[in-house]
Amino acid sequence: MFKQARFITHGRWQRILVAAICIALASQVNFQTYTPGFILAFSPLIMPIFLYYNGDLNPIELMLAIAFASPIFRGIQLFITHDGSRYQITMLILAEIAFYLCYGAIYYLLYWRRGQRTNSSFFS
Repeated sequence: MFKQARFITHGRWQRILVAAICIALASQVNFQTYTPGFILAFSPLIMPIFLYYNGDLNPIELMLAIAFASPIFRGIQLFITHDGSRYQITMLILAEIAFYLCYGAIYYLLYWRRGQRTNSSFFS
């Protein structure tokens, strides 16, 4: 009755949205070390886990969703806590967007494009 003519199905978009929100919330768990603005976050550790268990999700699509969702949470947090000026908040958000886009591109090039993805190739 209904044809599914779209490349990305409705269910995949929901999984991408849920993963992006979970990873964006995990990015709020962080440790500030070395210099102000350098943040060690929990999200880079759980991103590959989401991608590993959802092998049909394209990392580029997921990273674009995370690059959109995570700065919203970070910006709200920094704005509410008054932790810096608007310029500093904008620079931190742009750095976070760049990180997720680069991380997604590297993950895509090093792992996802492989023809055969196995457990041993995932961790190497």
